[in-house]
Amino acid sequence: MNFTRRLAAVALCGVLSACVSGPRGVAPSTTPLEPGSYTELEPVEVTYCEEKLVAFIRLNPRTEIRNLIREAIAKVDGATALTDVTFDTHGWNIIFYKNECTTLRGTAVKHNPV
Repeated sequence: MNFTRRLAAVALCGVLSACVSGPRGVAPSTTPLEPGSYTELEPVEVTYCEEKLVAFIRLNPRTEIRNLIREAIAKVDGATALTDVTFDTHGWNIIFYKNECTTLRGTAVKHNPV
């Protein structure tokens, strides 16, 4: 392959690929909490990546944000909710393949007995 064809192939891949990143949401907590009604436990983070062909054929099962919240709470013994919740996405695609990851971060808390 001569230099011109290689350069054209690299340029085409550059045009047909992209990266994306950005915040998707913020919430004070995953359940209503009154001040003093909970104890902070520890920071928690979970990530889920989704892969697709031709932008709509899923290569792995889809998950929803509520499942990420459940997974994050389950990571910490005794946790019943999350506070300071944020989630963002980052990903990339090349021609017909797309990879997009969602990361949820927050602080695990437990409700105090009344």
